[in-house]
Amino acid sequence: MYSKKILSVFLIVALLSQYVYAKEPTSDKTASGRKIIVSQKMTEKEIPSYRYNLKRIIKEAKKNLKKVDKKLKEQKILRKKQKKEELARQHFDRGNLLYKEGKYEEAKKEWQKALKITKDPEMKDYIKKSKRRTREERIAQRRTERELKKQKQTEIKARKKAEPKARLKKKREEKKRRLAERKRQRELKKQRKVQEKVRKKAERKARLKKEKAERNEKLAEQKRQRKLEKQKQAQIRAKKKAERKVLLKKKREERKEKLAQRKRQRELKKLKQAQIRAKKKAERKTRLKEK
Repeated sequence: MYSKKILSVFLIVALLSQYVYAKEPTSDKTASGRKIIVSQKMTEKEIPSYRYNLKRIIKEAKKNLKKVDKKLKEQKILRKKQKKEELARQHFDRGNLLYKEGKYEEAKKEWQKALKITKDPEMKDYIKKSKRRTREERIAQRRTERELKKQKQTEIKARKKAEPKARLKKKREEKKRRLAERKRQRELKKQRKVQEKVRKKAERKARLKKEKAERNEKLAEQKRQRKLEKQKQAQIRAKKKAERKVLLKKKREERKEKLAQRKRQRELKKLKQAQIRAKKKAERKTRLKEK
């Protein structure tokens, strides 16, 4: 309280100082360069109004201080009552919980505590005010409900009035939409026909390309087969030539072997004949000696 009063006094002093600075005599240079000094009589004339303003400020400050004190007291009382209300609600909730748990005596005590708090004489005015508030809230709720109902009714009426216009608009929009849909379908058909023509041309081109490619592949395959056949024939000819050469070599070797065998046989015959002759000569000599 004292701190608030001190602050209010400081504010008053600051206002007074600003007012004094505003009412001080000023000296400004005119266009001709001379100084204009405010006379003492002018300041003496303005002093009573200054005093009157000071008195009014002090009275208003005192009134404001009294109003603030009243409001602070009311706020304190309200806080106390709100705390008591919270305590009563807590006791009531605890009693309900205990009653559900089967602790009837403890629940009874809690409810009695809540009733004691509500029976306090300080709480009577608060309860009355709370009742008034609830009534006012209910009345305001009913008003809002009525206003909402009126708004809904007006909206329904406006809808009923706007329905025929909306129907006509819908019909016109549907007609426009149908016409637009028909135009779009016609354009789509034209586009499809053009696309089919283009597709057919592309298919023909692709078919011709495929046929040409197949022909080229067939020709290339035939060329490859001819080359392979020629290569095979050349390989067969080379094999036959090699086989002939091998046979000729074998025949020559066989002939040489036969000739060599004949020579050997002749030589053996000659040797045998020479041996036989030698034997005959030896036998003849032996016979001659014996004789």
